Amino acid sequence: MKTESCYRKDIVEVGKRLYAKGLLEGGGGNMSIRIAENEVLITPSGMCKGVLEPDQLVKIDLEGKVIAALKEYSKPSRDYRMHLGLYKRRTDIKAIVHSHPPVATGFAIAEYPLDEIAAPEVMFTFNHIAVTEYALPTTEEVPVAINKALDMYPMANAIILAKHGAITVGGDLWDAYYKMETLEAYLKSLVVAKLMGGFKPLSPEQIGKIEALMGVKY
Repeated sequence: MKTESCYRKDIVEVGKRLYAKGLLEGGGGNMSIRIAENEVLITPSGMCKGVLEPDQLVKIDLEGKVIAALKEYSKPSRDYRMHLGLYKRRTDIKAIVHSHPPVATGFAIAEYPLDEIAAPEVMFTFNHIAVTEYALPTTEEVPVAINKALDMYPMANAIILAKHGAITVGGDLWDAYYKMETLEAYLKSLVVAKLMGGFKPLSPEQIGKIEALMGVKY
């Protein structure tokens, strides 16, 4: 079982990778890990994730109350509400990555629907990609919009936030991080396909075969 110190190091390392790969910028984006039933480690507000240190992370409970933090980094990410909302909604989620990858954010700005599945990777990696309605960032509107999107695709492991960015979730932080990498790569492929004349979504028969292979009904 991982210690809190290990979880802190994971967040720092993932932040560096996201920043180095251009998947977030400046002080944007945030990450969290649910380390206990009522404890969440989350990135502090406004800090560049490429230069985080383990002791700068903030520990909060599921109501958003700060449990432990350095005095100069006492404010959790302003997006903490959407993190806590996801943890409360789905107990399978143990970690969350929110970032602003250029292509995924382009889809978010366009509010492009992603109901059609263009590649098996979507089902293997994300189950579905949910797309929210617009919600005012950092407010209670965001978890409400996420819940509405998840009502349609309850087990979606990737969420496009309209006019905002992307979220990926996982059983641990590395799982959520690799899903963010995969999401950006998949959406790049969709852009290329559109430039080449468009894409044909998977047929119901093809989706059925993937469901049979995975032993899950979507």
